[in-house]
Amino acid sequence: MVLSHDASCYIDWFRQDIIPAFAPAWHYGHLFDDVLPALRKRGVTEAQVDAMLVANPRRYFSGPAA
Repeated sequence: MVLSHDASCYIDWFRQDIIPAFAPAWHYGHLFDDVLPALRKRGVTEAQVDAMLVANPRRYFSGPAA
């Protein structure tokens, strides 16, 4: 599993005044401000967080082992 920031800094698909109504956490801090604390509260370990944020993306983007 890999966690990522899936929010754009600006989106023009919707009027700016309605975005907070359906996506109140649409910002770059959501992963670190909301998602990770919620995972930790539910027992996800730092090793598992490291795997999702560092080890798994590194393995994926490094390509096949030579």
